[in-house]
Amino acid sequence: MRGERRRPTPHLGALAHDRNRYKDNPPDFYALGRQYPEFKQYLRNVDEAKCRASLAWDDPFAARELTKTLLLHDFGLKWEIPINRLCPPLPNRLNYLHWIEDLLSQADCNGFAERHSATEEVVVAGIDVGTGANCIYALLGATMNKWKFVATEIDSESYECAKENVARNHLEAMISVKRTHSNKLLMEPLQDEPPERKFHFVMCNPPFFDNMDEADTNPDASCMGSANEMVFPGGEVAFIGRMIEESVELQTRVLWFTSMIGRKSSLRKLLALLREKQVQSTRTTEFFQGRTKRWGIAWTFSADVMNDPSAKVLGKRKEAHRRQELSFRVPLQSPEVQSGCITIQDVVQRIREFVETKEELKLSTDEHEADREEEIQTWVMFRLEQHHPIEKESADVAPGVRCAGRVEIFASDDNGDGFKVLVVFEEGERATFWTTVDLLQAATVRTGRQWRRKRQRLNEQCGDT
Repeated sequence: MRGERRRPTPHLGALAHDRNRYKDNPPDFYALGRQYPEFKQYLRNVDEAKCRASLAWDDPFAARELTKTLLLHDFGLKWEIPINRLCPPLPNRLNYLHWIEDLLSQADCNGFAERHSATEEVVVAGIDVGTGANCIYALLGATMNKWKFVATEIDSESYECAKENVARNHLEAMISVKRTHSNKLLMEPLQDEPPERKFHFVMCNPPFFDNMDEADTNPDASCMGSANEMVFPGGEVAFIGRMIEESVELQTRVLWFTSMIGRKSSLRKLLALLREKQVQSTRTTEFFQGRTKRWGIAWTFSADVMNDPSAKVLGKRKEAHRRQELSFRVPLQSPEVQSGCITIQDVVQRIREFVETKEELKLSTDEHEADREEEIQTWVMFRLEQHHPIEKESADVAPGVRCAGRVEIFASDDNGDGFKVLVVFEEGERATFWTTVDLLQAATVRTGRQWRRKRQRLNEQCGDT
């Protein structure tokens, strides 16, 4: 049964992983359409004068063609899947792979090294549980990082399709696709591997749902997928819970066990299960892509990886009581309220003007938001960053970034209540961030004495003319 229509989620592209190639360089649909005729047929709102176009996102054939085109254009990968199989959004999958890279950089991989001599480079090996017909993680990991994969699949049609995708890219030496027949997610595929073979990581995009009725809740979804890809008895908590059980037996053979998660509420349950198993070192993260947010969980039994509380989505209870977000309203302009704004773009302009007065501030958004003309009238989202002076950098966040957060602007349905601005702290120096936000609020609302005097002078100048 289809669920009720939900409020559109703000675009989260600006919050993608820093190494994600699409974070600051989103796909140019117009240019891709000119180069790839098969992709061009799915474009809409084509503006030849401005060389711009948008995509029919509600069409699963269009979503599949986009992934196919990007894989070929940006990675040189030839790729095909049936329309009734899950089509992976490429930026989201890249976020997960880049997180794996981060995890490996935090650990001592020497004990898990595969090399034929002391002079050879370490060959990173991973396991993709439930690779699907798309085999996307293994294809990208082998192409970008020269990683080796054991990719497992229980569905016969998806298994054959995954093998074909590997073969058409001549990656058989890097990727071994294995057909499984049971819910022993790791134990079954590893029983044919030499017992001395070790793996640097396990990754998984599990079935999120307990049943198909639960899966079919998004009225705008263009997602297609088989039951095996979307449903598992007990949902993602049961699926990942089984991985946790097996990881205890395989703790000396795998460095990092990881999985994507579809619901934030699942994190607490899975972290509790890991504590029951006395797993000391865990990580959690968030994956942002388009209007979709996913979460990641990782755990390791290695003594060479120290637990890092800062690398977790769910902080300690006392952290939740610290200032995390702020909201304020900008009234609608009227003869009685001259400090208000007429449109949401007016609010955006005020924020931009404030940022431009501060050399250390940066405001970023998604370039393709302009294509969504109807939606941009009701909400906008930005990422606000405050940078260190060049001579000072912090190891807590990205190089040069002192603090950062998210700014969302919402308009009421009839604009009668004006506009709501929501600011959410995300990383870095909390006190510095909120000091800056207090200034931003004053510059946006414009009800202070400074702004009243400025309006008075403008009114006097208009009267003189």
